[in-house]
Amino acid sequence: MQKNPILPEFFPRLISKICTFAQYNTKKRACDKLNHKTPYTAMTRNLLPILALALCGTANVAAQTEIIGEQADIVAETVATATPSAASAAYEYARFGYLSYNDVLHSMPAYAEAQQTLAEMRTSCEAELRRSEENFSKIFAEFIEGQRSFPENILLKRQKELHQLMEQTLKFKEEARALLQKSEQEVIEPLRRQIDNAIRRIGLERGYAYVLNTDNNTYPFVNGDIGTDITADVLELLQQ
Repeated sequence: MQKNPILPEFFPRLISKICTFAQYNTKKRACDKLNHKTPYTAMTRNLLPILALALCGTANVAAQTEIIGEQADIVAETVATATPSAASAAYEYARFGYLSYNDVLHSMPAYAEAQQTLAEMRTSCEAELRRSEENFSKIFAEFIEGQRSFPENILLKRQKELHQLMEQTLKFKEEARALLQKSEQEVIEPLRRQIDNAIRRIGLERGYAYVLNTDNNTYPFVNGDIGTDITADVLELLQQ
């Protein structure tokens, strides 16, 4: 059987193309997840004739050389056009932003004003609650001191008054807590909407897949080469 004289010369080139194809195939699988089409089938069709001709020892050497050269050029062109596209698609898919939501919220001037308003309300409620508790303590002390000398009807009346006063104090305490929570929600919620709108705008303009909130050590590590810290950008946008 005649030995194929092109095998020693062609094998290094063939091995290089096969390695390139394997790398492309790996990137293609990542790209398929994003529904990007790549000429995978065409590359497979072009590699098979190369392998068949290279291993055939009886075919015409000149014809093999010409056909193999053409097929290798097609494979090289396919890899050159397809591989960057797949890699680019995978990279674009991974882009995201991250920020500290609390840092943005606490840095807003309106947040400081809201906290001042809430602090004043809290002080007023605490003062009123303290007055109610002091009044209850005074009446209770008077009851303890004179209960032995009270006629039965007055004793029962004082006990009823103490019970009602205690219920009123507890009720006021719960109402004050609910009022503070409602007030905080009313003054903070508009600020949160502003932040959410700013995050959404930046995310859409930059093509981010998502934006992470790094508060409370939720994400101990974020790769800065892939993700972008947008805390300062959101604050800047809020100040416009």
